Amino acid sequence: MFNEDDELFGGTAEKKYFDIMFNANRNLVEFYMTENLEKIAVMETLLEEIYGDEQDIHKAVRNYAVNNAQEL
Repeated sequence: MFNEDDELFGGTAEKKYFDIMFNANRNLVEFYMTENLEKIAVMETLLEEIYGDEQDIHKAVRNYAVNNAQEL
């Protein structure tokens, strides 16, 4: 539907994310990045309780990413 080269609607989700991060208000970016980092820390702690070893966590995350690439 949208041309990937289109300035407004094109590009990958990752590119759009970085465009927003680099051009948004710094205070908002800091607020949401801090919020996201807190969520990541909590999720990692929960995964440690389930999988134990840090190596096992990374393996589980990679496996999930591969097995659920369409959803991600």
